[in-house]
Amino acid sequence: MELILVRHAEAEDGVNDFSRKLTPKGRKEAEKIAKFIKKKIKDFKVYSSPLVRAKETASFFLKEIEILDELEPDSTPESFLREISKFGEDETLICVGHQPLIGAIAGKILGLNYSLKTKKAGIWWFKGSPPKDFELYCAVNPSVI
Repeated sequence: MELILVRHAEAEDGVNDFSRKLTPKGRKEAEKIAKFIKKKIKDFKVYSSPLVRAKETASFFLKEIEILDELEPDSTPESFLREISKFGEDETLICVGHQPLIGAIAGKILGLNYSLKTKKAGIWWFKGSPPKDFELYCAVNPSVI
């Protein structure tokens, strides 16, 4: 399995956290990171948190995305890893969510007990079998692409 964790791109400030949209900068970041990943892989599935900024970020990878409740901000790394362990070994998953959850999932995979700082539109790319046999393939922020 290839697992690509993506933090949503920059979003506008707002009172209603659920409906915050990407800023123009955020759309550029999401497009940049999606192009980078799509140059390297062709066949993948995209899963997103149900929050607007995550769904908008995910739509740069594929127009058809699926909502995964385990990517909501109040979810846990353990519930996310349990859910993805149901997928096949030969699948590639792009999962768009929020900080600190994305960093916490990456930390858990790497055997840490804390969330790793993840910039907006940053990715953690793992290869292997969930949850214990993943290896870090790369970690990238849009500013270095």
